[in-house]
Amino acid sequence: MTVRQQQLAELIAEQPAMADMVALYQDIVKAQGRYSVAQPVRPPTAAAIQSQIDSGRPVATLCSECFDWPAMAALAGDICEITTRHYPEMETDLQSLRTWLSEEGPEALSACLFGNAFPLLDLEDSSLIIFVLNHASYPWLHAVAQTLGPLPTYEHWERGDCPLCGGSPDLSYLQSQTGQRHLICSRCDTDWGFRRLGCPFCGTTTEGQRYFVDDNTGHRLYRCDSCGRYLKTIDRRMFWKEYTPMVERLRTLDLDVLAQQMARGVGNDSGMVNDVGGGQ
Repeated sequence: MTVRQQQLAELIAEQPAMADMVALYQDIVKAQGRYSVAQPVRPPTAAAIQSQIDSGRPVATLCSECFDWPAMAALAGDICEITTRHYPEMETDLQSLRTWLSEEGPEALSACLFGNAFPLLDLEDSSLIIFVLNHASYPWLHAVAQTLGPLPTYEHWERGDCPLCGGSPDLSYLQSQTGQRHLICSRCDTDWGFRRLGCPFCGTTTEGQRYFVDDNTGHRLYRCDSCGRYLKTIDRRMFWKEYTPMVERLRTLDLDVLAQQMARGVGNDSGMVNDVGGGQ
């Protein structure tokens, strides 16, 4: 049993009300495990990796031979089928996505992954595209990350997108000792250091961005007033136990609900403390 599978099982035991949703992710992890991923025949040199970092280009593009696009499209189709089984009300959207995958997926997935050129499908819930493709690309990106090891981001990477694959963060954490902020990629789970003050999505460093703190869990929700996007954060100075990013995303679903309420202009009734200012 992998660490992700073990922690998902533990999450069901801790929060039985989440069993149905967690079961979806358990099935996705099983589907991902059925696909074999090739390692780079000739891994890129440290100099080549540093050159990518310095120029702001995703490092994973140096390992293009590792990506089996037809297999990735097949896994994406499997994830559509799994999601339909758990949430049949999404069948119409997921069937449209499966049709696109069967017709154009293998040829278009590279552009989706490294160019964020997602298909323009008429879906009721457009976020399903990112959900499916993020989980479908994970085995290949994870294998590349393991092969390359820690990336030499240092002070050269001041970007809000992932140095490995170019994806956007959906989580962050504050280090237990220093409080430094690290962003976590929503696609490949790579984490990298980022300045405490400022939005990783639009780049604004304007002070006065809002954040909400739950002193009981160490969870924070940062929301940018400029672009309206948000970032869920785990303060490891308060909560030491580390979960895999997949499980952290599920454990912090209440922050997604709060962010949606904020987008609709609903007041903060979550019990979290509303602070104003830069990262604390």
